[in-house]
Amino acid sequence: MSLTSLAHRALPWMSEPKAPRCFAPQDLLSYWQEHGVKASKPTLHQVLQSWQKGGLVEKVNHGLYLNLQASPKPTWAEAAHHIRSGAVVTGHYVLGQSGVANNPTDWITCVYPRSQNANHATLTLGQHTLTFKPLDDLVWIDLGHPLADDAYEPFLPYLRATPEKALLDLLYVATHTKHHIMPAVHDFSLADIDEEKIHRLATHMGLSEVWVTWRQGVQKAEQDVADSERRAFKR
Repeated sequence: MSLTSLAHRALPWMSEPKAPRCFAPQDLLSYWQEHGVKASKPTLHQVLQSWQKGGLVEKVNHGLYLNLQASPKPTWAEAAHHIRSGAVVTGHYVLGQSGVANNPTDWITCVYPRSQNANHATLTLGQHTLTFKPLDDLVWIDLGHPLADDAYEPFLPYLRATPEKALLDLLYVATHTKHHIMPAVHDFSLADIDEEKIHRLATHMGLSEVWVTWRQGVQKAEQDVADSERRAFKR
């Protein structure tokens, strides 16, 4: 079977309602085998290269691709838990997208339970950067935890922290990592933060005092800006 025919046979798999949003080359090979199509690994990689050139897929690394035919299109954040099992997208990336951080970033921060014994690392893949940081198991919240609804956004194809959990993850890493700097208070707006939700999460993570002190700093920074604007208006 020609390269073009092989690629064409897999297109329905790429665009059907239950199409994989992220996939490994082996997934495509398995699809062909299930439909009675034999293809070698060199041929498999040729098809993937042609799809990549045609804008049908985007390569994350040698073992993972984003399916750009899926609807809506997958984001790089979705690749995180494929790179590291159980990883949760959090921190400044989530806060920027939710409007809590005033300076959004494309740098994707992820956390994972320390018991995985995986090396925390920063991966730069083209124009995208993903950072993986461990959280102690005592503060980790899995999907069966009573605080899971406070910690994770619903209805997403990947694990993503709520703004409240993302903010606390940022503070946790800052207070539990050597040479890490606390997030600047003037870079954030807390108007949309759910106070009850973040109180429950902060208590669980042992960050109640850290959160209160940091929040007071944000509020003071906001008041200073408001006072400065009033003085400027009176002139």
